[in-house]
Formats: sequence, structure tokens, C-alpha cells
Amino acid sequence: MANNRILIISDYERIVPPFMQTLIRYAVDKFDHIYYVTPPIPEHYSKTILYENLTIRTWSNTERLRQYISGILSPLRFSFWKELAKGRISFGAIKNIGKLYFCSDGFINLTDKYVSYALKNDIEVFVLATWMNVDALVAARLKKKYPNIKSYALAHSGEVMAERNPYLHQCFHEFKHQYLDTTYFISTKVLNGYYQAMADSDIKNKYGNRIKVRYLGSIKNSNMLNPDKTGDYFELLSCSRIDANKRLDSIISALKKWDGVPIRWTHIGTGVMENDVKAHAQELMSINPRVKVHFTGRIDNSDVIRYYAEKHVDLFLNVSKSEGLPISIMEAMSYGIPCAATDVGGTSEIVNQTNGYILNSDFTDSDLIDVLNNYISLPSREKKEMRVAAMNTWYTKFNAETNAKALFNEWFN
Repeated sequence: MANNRILIISDYERIVPPFMQTLIRYAVDKFDHIYYVTPPIPEHYSKTILYENLTIRTWSNTERLRQYISGILSPLRFSFWKELAKGRISFGAIKNIGKLYFCSDGFINLTDKYVSYALKNDIEVFVLATWMNVDALVAARLKKKYPNIKSYALAHSGEVMAERNPYLHQCFHEFKHQYLDTTYFISTKVLNGYYQAMADSDIKNKYGNRIKVRYLGSIKNSNMLNPDKTGDYFELLSCSRIDANKRLDSIISALKKWDGVPIRWTHIGTGVMENDVKAHAQELMSINPRVKVHFTGRIDNSDVIRYYAEKHVDLFLNVSKSEGLPISIMEAMSYGIPCAATDVGGTSEIVNQTNGYILNSDFTDSDLIDVLNNYISLPSREKKEMRVAAMNTWYTKFNAETNAKALFNEWFN
């Protein structure tokens, strides 16, 4: 391999998210070496990116101490107070800005030697921020220090939507856009919401030429589709964390009132509300014998994909209160599974009336029951058409291999 280029990925969230696992899969043969810079991460995440030319770089205790000192001393910097003045002054805002300094200084210390060595040896340097938080600040600061590198960031709803980030105006976003070559938003709806929230800063007019929407997508390893129905149950599936945002209790509430065909609802995932939700599900089954509920717990993504390929699913459910652009929906649709989902974040850029159902974000029990009844009552031909449309949506818009190749072509050309 002699591409004469390296890629540095910054990721502060202590995970290797599925979209980044996917992107790395297609990046390893485009770069001589990839450095994944992150705080210490659990082994089950590090195992997802084991490649000969990839190094996971985490910081030592000594490096961690330097970061703490940097965070404590951050109020001595003029830029600290300049950023703080852009929003409401509060302890939370002070802590947030201090954290941005504390973390970005640590990342800069870890990556600086890789960048300087590469440039001295005429090796191209590409930096990619996994999130539009401290990671993007790292990418922007490196670009300011080394103008000849290429620096990019991915922006998701959690970092850039006002309802999910109370310190949106105090995150150095203007500085990031000033130096980043391109910021890629994962959804048109998320980008438009960001522009609206940042209207006072005039981000769109100042930096809009360096901000784009780019779908990342999901992987499909075969041409298989979800198998045909064989049993008597109507098979519902959801796949997510179990927390307040995912609103699994809303599904339970609706199913308590279900009086149609027998339903088996399977949920893949775990989370902080797992015990409570399981208790409510037991109550549901005691009240309504027409409904069976099964929780798989946490399973590897490869096993989730195997589930789509081997077990029939009639309808995939996502009733989140907020979202970015749900990869779980893309993965299900890639196997021809229609989806019913709430109209939050960029979900409506995936789900529409041809491949599923869009629910209002404040849907009622009756709304969800109506969707189930509507799909169940469809003639077999129309169900098949909806399943084909789901797969085609993934293939034309959310095929990770196609989208990754397009991204790298943009970078290199």
C-alpha cells in the first residue's frame, strides 16, 4: 500500500459508533495508516476496528493530568470569555467550555507528532472529527496550526440541535467552521435546524459553502432480503437503547389496547430503563394475551444483521422523541423491512408513505394502532411493494459503500 496519506480520527465519546466502523472499513485501503484517537474504550468496541494499518491511540495517566490542568487554567484564556459571552453565563456553560479546552488540548498533544512527522515526509494528512463537539474543535485547531492538512467533521443532531445542546452558542462553532475544510451534516433537517438556531451568528452566509449534507448509510454484506412470513404472529421489531428518549413505554401503552391478530414484539438493545420497561412489558402480557414481548438484550451488530437476514419481520418500529438519522432504520430497510417511525430529526428523509409510516412526534396510542391495522389489512401485493420500496430507499440513498466511496473521491479530487 502506498497512498502516501494518513487519516487521524478523533472520537471523544468512548465508543466506536456503527457509522464510524463502517467508514473505517472502506478507509483502510485508502490510507497508509489510520490513527483512532480516543479516551480508553471497552474491548468490545476496539475489536470492531482491528486492522493492520490502524492504531488506537489513548492517553496515559500523565497525559490525562495535563488535560485537567489545561481545563482548570482555561479561564485564563481570552477566547474562553469571548465564547462564554455568546450565551447565558452559567456554571454549566463555564464547565462546558472548560471541558472543550481540557479535551481538545489532550487530543492535540496526542496527534501533533503524527501530523508533524507526516508533513516533514511529504505525506498528506487528513483529519476527521467523529462528532461536532470537542472532536471538531480538535480538527479545526489542527487545521489552524497546520494549514496544509485537510480537516473535516461530521455533525449529528445531539451536538447541533438547540433542544439537545443547551450550550449550542458556546461551543466554538464559528471557530470550527472558519478552519474546517468541510462540515458534513448527517441530515438536511438537522442542518436547517442548526442554521435556524445559529441565525444570530449568520453561519449559513459566512460558511455555507463549506457545509454539506452527506448521508453515511449502513452496510449490507449480502443480497439477502428478510425472509417470508411463516408463523401466525404479526412480527414487530425495534432496536435501540432502552431509555426515556426511545419511548418503549409508548409502544407498551398502545399494545395494551391491541385487539387484532396475535403480535410478537421483539426488542434488541439494553439501557438504563431496561428493568422498568421489562416490568411494564410483563404487565402488558398479563393484561393482553394477544401480545408477546421478547427482549434480546445487547447483541453485536453482526448478530442484528443476521436477525434481519434470517427471521421474518413484518414492521420495524422507532418511536424516539429525538433522533439524528437513525442507522437502525437504514439497516432494517436494507433487508426490505418497512418502518413506522416518529417524524423527528432526519427520520422523514428515510421513511415515507411508500416504504413505511411516519407518526407525529406526539403520537397517541390510537395513532400507532391505526398504523398496525393499516399495514396488516394491506393486500399481499401492496405489502410486497412496500418491502421492495424499503430496500430501494436504502440502495439508492443509504448504501454505505457507495456513500463512502463518494466521500473519499471528494477528498482526493
